[in-house]
Amino acid sequence: MAKLIITIDGPAASGKSTAAKLLAERLGASFLDTGAMYRAVTLAAMQAGVDMSREEELLGVLAANKFEFVVKKGETAVFINGVDFTEQIRDQKVTANARYVASAARMREK
Repeated sequence: MAKLIITIDGPAASGKSTAAKLLAERLGASFLDTGAMYRAVTLAAMQAGVDMSREEELLGVLAANKFEFVVKKGETAVFINGVDFTEQIRDQKVTANARYVASAARMREK
């Protein structure tokens, strides 16, 4: 079977993650929550007090921290430097700032 990568894009709270989890389960595939990744870096950047509009500063946050994403019972647990921040990355302030990380080309590369 050929390797497939399926991406689902859309506005916040439109059901992307729900649809992706169901599809992954049905196909016997892995679900990668990139939104959680962007949110984790966003939270770390906010905690560090960096200027969210400066990609170089965001890259510094990415380099200075250890980010881990562990799937537990179909959900992605998020750890920053060994501490569980799964709940905190869903905060409205993090959501409002995640666009800076998600839209930065070099951040997406990493």
